Amino acid sequence: MVTGTLPVTNGGTGVAAIQSISAYDSGGTTCAAAAFTKINLATENFDASGVFSSNRFTPTIAGKYIVEWSVGISSANLVGTNRYIAILYKNGAAERFGDEAVALAGNFYTSNGSSIISMNGTTDYLEVYFYNSNAATTLATYNSNLTTFLDAIWVGL
Repeated sequence: MVTGTLPVTNGGTGVAAIQSISAYDSGGTTCAAAAFTKINLATENFDASGVFSSNRFTPTIAGKYIVEWSVGISSANLVGTNRYIAILYKNGAAERFGDEAVALAGNFYTSNGSSIISMNGTTDYLEVYFYNSNAATTLATYNSNLTTFLDAIWVGL
């Protein structure tokens, strides 16, 4: 029987615990007109390792992470010629763009993305932003764990 961390050379992960988080926007974020806005991911579904805080995922284990993010917006003022995009930021800069927001039903739109991201386990962090190109309309996110969220899980070195 093996206790503790199973080394990679013996078929293990080399870490004592797999880091994973799930957080969502439970209060809604106001997305300014013609701007990039950081999403307020105030509520955690889970974060057993304590690596999510202040809207940031800062893992303490280096390696590759599967990351998914999404921003839902609901407004009667959406204009088809404008762009509405959820963006994953790494260390304060755009890392990956989600798809362009598409209508789900009525005046509800969502933009989401997924990627495998390398993290150094010390200083790297991830955040979710939203781009609203509409210069005339301020939008609010749809506050729900179903539509506006960040999920991440460690998958290996």
